[in-house]
Amino acid sequence: MKLGFTLPIIGPAISSAAGLSAFCRGIEDLGYDTLWVGDRLVQPVDMHSTYPGKEQPYPPQMKRHLDPVLLWSVAATATSQVRLNASTLSTFYYEPPHLARMLTTLDVLSDGRLKVGVGLGG
Repeated sequence: MKLGFTLPIIGPAISSAAGLSAFCRGIEDLGYDTLWVGDRLVQPVDMHSTYPGKEQPYPPQMKRHLDPVLLWSVAATATSQVRLNASTLSTFYYEPPHLARMLTTLDVLSDGRLKVGVGLGG
């Protein structure tokens, strides 16, 4: 069985490249096969949730979504074996030639570990 792990979108692991690198190395050391990213450019202004049981606003750190290609870049330099995957990369946000060049560069620099699922938006 192969197991993957999603790169965090909140918390200390993404407050710095060093923190994210340590997180990615730890995941690889634990034997996970893949690291996943999501892609979200926009979200509702006033997000609320009923989890864990009552209506409450999302914490401020949940309103920040970092660029998936840059997150992959950090993950690629911190690891040597895990595959780098996207649940869905929102291709609508990118110019096609620029996206192709970024993804090709990342695939080359990660020794072919990049796999991308694409879509039109989140």
